[in-house]
Amino acid sequence: MKIFDFTEKRYGIYDPAERCGFMARTSSMPSRKLCPEKLQFTEQGAVMPPCPKLSYEKNANDFDFGGFCFRIDVPGPGAYHLEVELSSLSDAARIAVNGTHPEQIAQEGWWDAAQLIPRIHTASWKDHVWTFAYVCGGRSLEIEVEPASPKLTVAVRRINVSALPQAAPGAVPALYTLGDSTVKSYVYEENIMSAWGQIFDDFFDPEQVTVVNYAMGGRSLSTLYREGRANDLFLNARPGDYLLLQSGHNDEARGALDGPEARYGRGNTEETFRARLESYFIPAARAMKLNLILVTPMTRINGAQTNEENGVVFCGFAKSGSIDCPGLLRQAASRHGLPLVDLYADGCEYLKSIGGDAAKAVFLSVEAGETAGKTNSGSYANGHPDNKCDGTHYKEALSKQFARMVASSLLRQGLIPERFLLPSARKAIRSGDAYLMFPEMCPDVQTGRNAYYRNQIEFMVKHHILEKKEDGCFHPFEPVSAAQFAAALRRAMKLAAFPGENDLTPAGRLLSPDTEFAAMGLDTDRGLSLTREVMALFIYRVYLFCFPVTEIPSDPERPAYVKPPYMTDYNGSGIAFDDPNYDPNLTGQSAMYYPLVSWEQLTDREQISPPCRRAARECYRLGLMRSESGIARGRMACGTIFEPKTVVTREKAAKELYFLQTLVHGILEETDRF
Repeated sequence: MKIFDFTEKRYGIYDPAERCGFMARTSSMPSRKLCPEKLQFTEQGAVMPPCPKLSYEKNANDFDFGGFCFRIDVPGPGAYHLEVELSSLSDAARIAVNGTHPEQIAQEGWWDAAQLIPRIHTASWKDHVWTFAYVCGGRSLEIEVEPASPKLTVAVRRINVSALPQAAPGAVPALYTLGDSTVKSYVYEENIMSAWGQIFDDFFDPEQVTVVNYAMGGRSLSTLYREGRANDLFLNARPGDYLLLQSGHNDEARGALDGPEARYGRGNTEETFRARLESYFIPAARAMKLNLILVTPMTRINGAQTNEENGVVFCGFAKSGSIDCPGLLRQAASRHGLPLVDLYADGCEYLKSIGGDAAKAVFLSVEAGETAGKTNSGSYANGHPDNKCDGTHYKEALSKQFARMVASSLLRQGLIPERFLLPSARKAIRSGDAYLMFPEMCPDVQTGRNAYYRNQIEFMVKHHILEKKEDGCFHPFEPVSAAQFAAALRRAMKLAAFPGENDLTPAGRLLSPDTEFAAMGLDTDRGLSLTREVMALFIYRVYLFCFPVTEIPSDPERPAYVKPPYMTDYNGSGIAFDDPNYDPNLTGQSAMYYPLVSWEQLTDREQISPPCRRAARECYRLGLMRSESGIARGRMACGTIFEPKTVVTREKAAKELYFLQTLVHGILEETDRF
């Protein structure tokens, strides 16, 4: 252990011969200028008074409150235990090492949305002592002690540094994935979004390897490092484990808040992107004896311009005049003798093969009624809250293909032991047959207009909610019968049987009596074609069973419903459509779950058969059904007609069932699990 006691010794400016000392400028990216000449040494340790001439606060990611930085040279990359004891003279301090974020490395909780991966190696305080286990990528540790505000003083008694022993190999090797929102594992509150890291573990034998996805949205090489995510992964990993690292989409970030000039911005220049790889990720992985594999980020597409006529319009990185992250990763792999999975190149080829319409359909293009999930800017229920076709993020139908490309590249290049992969996955990869890897794929919904609801259709087939026809195709435009829909709805909502009237609460029986089904002939012939008004009968009955109404309604037009969180928790600061102040054009936090057009504004309500009117009205008000007219992917929009007599096709049934199945899942359940 090295002990630097500032109560006993007056340390000077960093001297390579002494291998320690105070820094006038940090080595972090971006660097900070400091005032070591203002340091005072007392019996209580090193004291740094406020330094107003260097302090600034531009925004939440770009500020500097002064303080000091003490550099300690170490033998080389590896894991170290750090301990900093503040003096009684010190005010509140922010402490970090090598440019990490003081508050973020101290946060407790989880690394993933599903709360399955705990934060273990976090910075902690006990009385006046700060401790942190840190994996260093270089030969120096720069301990930054910064006041919590510019007018405060910080004082340190001592700093202790000791090397941590190398961990022993695990009983079962692990394969880690690390990256951004295009790699992370999504939960049902975000449903319709997916990423390849979430699907990836399906290909592997859990008795041979443990697959752990550390990825999270919004991350870049900068933030993966600064928040301690990569550090915790390195400390949890064991020698011989594997790490797949992908970054690029958020490294392109620019602006005062997120750009590379901001102290805690997520953006990188080509120089800092390269430096973060070479000064941290690569040497740290090698020091911890991990098998590092670089993965180039997949392409973006221009969601507005991509269509069948234009083909796939690629954008992002070098194509948009930004930094060429795929190219930088290729260069790093070549320069450092690292294996590379070129997902960018493989992904571009795949998207070209399916064409513009199909590519746009599997990226994050959303219309009203596709999902009850949400994004940061509000509910997706009425279309994308930001009124765009997102060409960066994507759906499970595409994440499966990206995951297949990564696994195929690993096997082809011999980058992992074959035994890690399930026999079925090995067979499918060697055959080159994507249908063997994903039996739910239907040949008639892969390209063109037929692929519009490909994501929902493959989900339905994968989980045996709806099945392919005997010819192996889905036939998206064929009608679905009432009986077929009722059976599929039961499976989608995870019910043992379709509920009868007697299965409901007393209030539910009043709201969905069997007489309404009988009046539509459904008690004797469910082979009837399914119309939208009849679909409402089935949906309303199942909703009342899954979310029971316990009180007999005094006003039968306004029952007191039990509602899942998708209907109640994700409406931001917005207000409901029946409030006089409701503005359907507001997006962002006011992007609502409920339909943008009220029930009373629908122009064809009188065409609904009397036995179906209550179910249709309540399904619409609950957002369980929406207008299928006047909607479009890429904008928040709802139509003004219900179309009660329209026959429901298989693709529209898949769309409706996909929306409804979300409601019975917990918000933190991962979306690739049904």
